[in-house]
Amino acid sequence: MQSIQLQKGALLIQVVVFLAIGLMMLSGIMGWGVSAVRLAHHTENREQALQVAEAGIDYYRWHLAHDATDFYDGNGATSTGPYVHDFFDKDGKQIGQYALTITPPPPGSSLVTIASTGTVLVDPTAVRAVVERVAKPSYAKYAFVSNAAGTYYGSGDDVYGEIYSNGVLRFDSPAKAHGLVSSMLSSTTDPYYGKIWGVSCTGDPTPPTMYTSASCPNILLAGRNINAPQISFSNLALDLSSLRTKAIANNNYYADSGAKGYLIRLKTDDTYDLYRVNTVKSTPGGCSNAYSETGWGIWSVNTTSYIGNYPFPSDGIIFVADDLWVEGQINGAHVTIAAGRNAGGGSLKPNANIIVNNNLLYTNKDGSDGIGLIAENSFVVGLYSADNLEVDAAIIAENGSTRRNYYSSNCSATYYKRSALKIFGMMVSNGQGYFVWTSSGFVTSGYATQPVQYDGNLLYAPPPSFPLTTDQYQIVSWNEI
Repeated sequence: MQSIQLQKGALLIQVVVFLAIGLMMLSGIMGWGVSAVRLAHHTENREQALQVAEAGIDYYRWHLAHDATDFYDGNGATSTGPYVHDFFDKDGKQIGQYALTITPPPPGSSLVTIASTGTVLVDPTAVRAVVERVAKPSYAKYAFVSNAAGTYYGSGDDVYGEIYSNGVLRFDSPAKAHGLVSSMLSSTTDPYYGKIWGVSCTGDPTPPTMYTSASCPNILLAGRNINAPQISFSNLALDLSSLRTKAIANNNYYADSGAKGYLIRLKTDDTYDLYRVNTVKSTPGGCSNAYSETGWGIWSVNTTSYIGNYPFPSDGIIFVADDLWVEGQINGAHVTIAAGRNAGGGSLKPNANIIVNNNLLYTNKDGSDGIGLIAENSFVVGLYSADNLEVDAAIIAENGSTRRNYYSSNCSATYYKRSALKIFGMMVSNGQGYFVWTSSGFVTSGYATQPVQYDGNLLYAPPPSFPLTTDQYQIVSWNEI
């Protein structure tokens, strides 16, 4: 019988090898554990640094709530920052610091940029930085704002963006609203439709029964809202007076023309041509104010006199104390053009209008171009207007309406009906706005289609000194950097 004999020391070698492997594994586990603990502490410190940075943002928003025009942390306009503050816990122990860099709003804007960098004392490598933009929202939050008792949308109306009214809003097919539609009213008795919701549409029961925001899904595509907070029009007169004062200060104020008004033609080289409108086109024979509209007229330029070419003002504000026609194109500019005869007080005169009959265009629709049109009375499109008219602007009709009057075929066999009016921007109308007249579903006068595309850049970066809806800053964006 054979026997197996082990070589002396072989078992000891195996024990040593396995022991070494075990020690290596234990060392790795311990190293991993130490690294995990360090990472956990570092992650905790980074989270704390983020909270410290957020505290800096909160502090400066509080600061702006108490001093809305101080963008220098109380150190005066010659200071540059960053402004460093110690941060303490609830027991009064300092745990870190935040450093603030404040970027003031550009002229005529309310957009403030607050950058805050947070650090903690226990770990100087744990650094977090956030940037928040805050601004005071303007009337340009909405695609359309109305103060009329009733505003009605029908054939050719296709609106992108939110809509608001202090009165009733009615949508009849084939009109479409792509944004939320809101009214101050819950329900009302309408002269045309009887008892209806503040926001109503084709398909609602009459009289209304149980309210639902999801009614008319093919018309009110984003739903509707009733009992919304009221938007006041009372401050617009003060805003117009303020624009007049600023325009006088920068020598871009033009007194009564002594004729029919002015024509401003905007140019892509950051200048504008100014003309005196000597005569307007006369009313054609057989053409009359068939529906007794207030302010009815042809509203079309006949003859002009050239006054001069002027650069856009540094604060972007132009003011005329007369009726005003506007046309042209801008490229990389922001201007606000206002027309008002009574903004400075004194004897009561007819409120001034702004008229656009030819294209008013942006070169860029990314926020780098902006036009504000603020009329003391109405924003009007006249009889002799472009067949396909585009108006890129934020428009306010303070006391009047946004409209094109009714013109029969007796006024002009060519111009009484037009093809398309495209608005890129937004509109505010004190009275009921309208650019088309229909009968039994057929267009009888005006623009067959009137698509309104809301310019989202207007919300917190409106044209210079555009009227605001509140004095309180609101958050526009938040980013970690």
